[in-house]
Parts: sequence; C-alpha cells; structure tokens
Amino acid sequence: MTRWVARLLCILVLAGAGLARAQVPADVVEIREAWFLKSDAAQLPGQDAAWQRQPLPDSWRESRPGIQGYGWYRAEFELPAQPGDVHAIYISLVNSAYTIHINGVQVANSGGMEGPIGRNGGFPQWVTVPPEILRAGTNTFALRLRVAANLRGGLTAPAIGPKTAVEALHGKDELWRTIVPRALNTATLALGLLSLLLWSRHRSQAAYGWFGGFLVLTSLWALRNFHHSMTLPEISSRTWEVFVLAGHGVARLFLLMFVLRFTGQRRPALERALVWTAALMAPVLWVAGEAAMSAIRIPFYTATAIPMWYSIWLLARYSPWRRAGGAALVFAALIGSECLALHDWLIAVNRLPFGTLQWQAYGVALLMTAMTVALAGRYFSAFATARTLNLELERRVDQKTRELQDQLKKSAAYERAAALEEERRRLMRDMHDGIGSQLITTATAVERGAVPADQVAALLRDCIADLRLVIDSLEPGHGDLALALAGMRYRLEPRLQSAGLASHWELEGLGEVTLPPADVLQVMRIVQEALTNVIKHSGAKHATLSAWSDAQTVGIRVTDDGAGPRHAPREGRGLLNMKHRALRLQGSIHVKFDDHGTQVLLQFPLPAQP
Repeated sequence: MTRWVARLLCILVLAGAGLARAQVPADVVEIREAWFLKSDAAQLPGQDAAWQRQPLPDSWRESRPGIQGYGWYRAEFELPAQPGDVHAIYISLVNSAYTIHINGVQVANSGGMEGPIGRNGGFPQWVTVPPEILRAGTNTFALRLRVAANLRGGLTAPAIGPKTAVEALHGKDELWRTIVPRALNTATLALGLLSLLLWSRHRSQAAYGWFGGFLVLTSLWALRNFHHSMTLPEISSRTWEVFVLAGHGVARLFLLMFVLRFTGQRRPALERALVWTAALMAPVLWVAGEAAMSAIRIPFYTATAIPMWYSIWLLARYSPWRRAGGAALVFAALIGSECLALHDWLIAVNRLPFGTLQWQAYGVALLMTAMTVALAGRYFSAFATARTLNLELERRVDQKTRELQDQLKKSAAYERAAALEEERRRLMRDMHDGIGSQLITTATAVERGAVPADQVAALLRDCIADLRLVIDSLEPGHGDLALALAGMRYRLEPRLQSAGLASHWELEGLGEVTLPPADVLQVMRIVQEALTNVIKHSGAKHATLSAWSDAQTVGIRVTDDGAGPRHAPREGRGLLNMKHRALRLQGSIHVKFDDHGTQVLLQFPLPAQP
C-alpha cells in the first residue's frame, strides 16, 4: 500500500507543478491593485466618487458578502511608448458579466449586462486592444462587473501586453482550467455508462452498478463545471443550487455504496438509509429554498466528506491488501481525491485567493482510474479462470472431436456403400422398366418374323433413345433441365417428323432450373412417354411442349391437336408409369381429353437448395 500512496503523491506533485500559473513575461503589465466603486452607473464614474482601494484578486463573497449587482474597477498602467502592434488583455477569472474600457474606449463586452444573465463561473478571458487606443505613459483600465445571485463574483489580476505573450498565458490557463477537466468529465461519463451496461448484463455484480451510478452522477454533477468554460443559458438560482448540492452529495453516497459492495460488506440498515437519503436530497433542498441552500453550502460540502472518509476506513479495515492491489489503488485514490477536495474547500471558504484553479476534476479522474483498474482486475481474474476452464473444455472437445471424426469416417464409408447400392438398384430398375423391356419386345417380334423391318428399326431407335437418357443421368453435374429438354428435342425431332408430326417447344419460361440427374431422368421419361403417346394414339398433326418455372414450382405441358377419345380411357401402363415417376418428383400428372386434343400437365416442386 505504501507504494501506491507514494505514487499517488508523485502524481499530485507533478499535477501541482503543471497547474501552477505561468510566469508573467517582462513586457506584460499585471494589475495587482485597483480602485473599486459599487455603482449601477452605466458609464465610468468620475474620480471624485467614493472609490476604494481593492487588491486583486477580489472575491465579492469575502470583500462584500451578500452583495450582488454592478460595480466598477479602475486602474492605471504605464507604457514606455505607444505600441506599434496589437495588444491584448488576459483575465484568468472574471465573474459574471463584464465590459472592459481602455482610455475610455470599450474593447470588450461579455454580454448579459442587461436583462437575464447567463450563468457562468468565469473562465479565462482575453480580448485584443488596437494599438491606436493605447498611448505612451499613463493609460486607464476600467472594468464594469455584474455579479449574479448565488455566484461567486469577483475579478483576478488582469494582464496587459503584446498579443503573443498574453495569448500564451491564456492558452496554458485554458488548458488546465477548461479543456482537460471537460475531457476528463466526458471520459468519466462514458466509463460510467459502460459500467452500467456491464451491470445490466450481470445484475448479480452490484458493485459495477454502484460504480457506474457514481461515475454518471459525478459526470452530471461535474457538468456544472462547464460554466467555468462557457456561459450557460439562464437558469434559476434555486434550480442551480439544487443541482450542484444534490449532485455532489448523491455522488458521494453512491461511492460509499460501491465501496460497501467492493469490500463485501452487507449493512442493510445503512444501505437503506443511503438510498433514502439520495432519493430525498434534491426534493428537500428544493423545499428548503435558495436562502437556506446558500447558508448551508459550506457546512453541506463539509458534511459530504463523511461518506468519503468512511469509505476510506472500510477499505483500510476490510480489504486484503496483499491480495487485492486494486483495493490499495482505490484507497490511495480516495485519499488523494479528498486532498484535492480539501484544496477546493479552502477556495470555497476564501482561504485561498479568488481564481485559484479548482482541482476536484482531477480527483474524479484519480477515482475513475483506480476504480476501473480495481474492477478490471476482478474481470481479468474471472477471465483467467474462464480461460483455464476453456482450455480444459477445449481438450475434452478435441478428444470427442477425434472420436466423432472416426465415427463420421465410418458413417461416410457406410453411406457411400449404401449410395452405390441404391444407384445400382436404380440403374437396374431403369434398365428393366425401360430399355430392357423394349429389347425383349423387339427380340420377340423379330423371332416371330411378324414385324416389318421399319418397325424393328423404330423399336431399336426407342431403345437407343432410352439408353441415352440413362447415360445422361450418370453424367456428373448434368442437372440443367432446359439443356436436357433441348437435347431431347434434338434426338426426338427426326422421329416426330417421320411420323408426320410438327412440334413446337416453348422453353423460354423455364429459366435456370437445376435438378439432380435422377430427377432429370424422371422428367425426360415422362415427356418421352407423353410424346410417344401422341405419335402412336392421337393422330395429331401438331404437338406443343411448353415448360415454365417460378420460385417454387416447375410445370411442363404437352398438348396435341388429335381427335382424342370421346370418353377418357382406362389408365394404361404408360399413364401409370408417368404418375409413378411424378410421385418420385413429389409432383403430379394431370391428363385432359377433349374434342380439341389431349393435354398432359406435369407439375412438381423445386428441390431445396443445399
């Protein structure tokens, strides 16, 4: 723990060195004393008015407590010669609204001198001064100040000199008073929201919820510090006081709740009291009113140190220092933050000069860093445990994976053997039902000698066509239905023409339909059977085959202009075979006979894509 405290002290020393005011250059005049006159006059009163000497910086709460409204500061400064370049005026802190006059000429107006006044805490100001306004010898500086109610009005020592030198003074002061605190506050708010998000996913980890709540409340409360870097819109003093006091108090109560959870201490009565106090603080302050809040401001800030020091005591009493480096860091950060808060408290009670840079924003950064490291340590510890468990799980999964791969290899071998057997059976069925039966019929007819040679040739051509269908179904990747129909048309066209049948094939609506080779074979056999029936039985002169598809279904229609039977005949073997093949495609066959001819309609669903 000593190591962490030493590091924290080093950080504070370095921060104090960085926050120290820059040395004023020799060519810059710093006004350390002025004349002051409490007056509502819009123009600079004459020297015969009741001016009083006033050292700068000047805090109205100390020099004229309870006073608000308008006042004039007047001072004189010397220049060895009339400047030839642009000069500037830099004021570290001026609060609230003001105008600046050099040798009777107004050179700056912050706005808000009349009517509603925007709330600001005073932030580094600098304005340029044209060289023609200045003169060699004595020059007059005058500043009219308007102090708003419940704001710490006052003026620090103005610095007047060449623009480049004054701009450098203003830049460093703005960095530490405005830019860095605002960035820290933004980072604190973002981290708080992230912690609340983590807590929302793991409600059992209450420490993260209280930590996130503390950071968000601290960030929202620290938004008041933006009035140190910009003029906020008009806000009633009563609302502003409730926001400042309640935000500060509730944030410290949330911090105590976090420490209770972080150290594993469950004190239900205290926790209920803290929750109720946090919930009622803002309403009670609002009811108390503006005057009461102004009167209790300093005692209230003093009282809010109690939960901080109690948090420090809890960490010192219940944290295992050697095993929890994060707790030691939080402990050191709490002490450091309270030291910075004590510095700001001394500013509030006028024990440090008006305009002294407030350090509490850096205290919040210390707490944010320490608490983040502490909670991250817990997360990383959980990750390390999870990683060990994951490694063991991975080892077991690898072992089971190897066993599963061996089983898959055996299953793949069985599946290949089964697929080969099924393909062998399919070929046997196709050969038996198709070309086999045709060859047997042709051989029988030839043996009897009752069939003319031309009919034998036709039967043999049918066998060859059927054999080609079987061979096509064996070709890898042969699944393009349109291409298969086109090839079938090429093979059947001579046979159709020899039968005196003109055919028309409409394949444009089919699109790119890809089927397994076995399904293509079923479709070809159905089409072949339908066209064969047209040739043999219809007496038609024209036949049309049209095919189409949509996102789900394929349709193929074969129509002819034959006379057709007056009554639908009984289903023969050919029609039964077509229906059987359609069922293999999970589709259906519809045959329609009328005086205009015959229509065979095949419809089946597209197979699911792998």
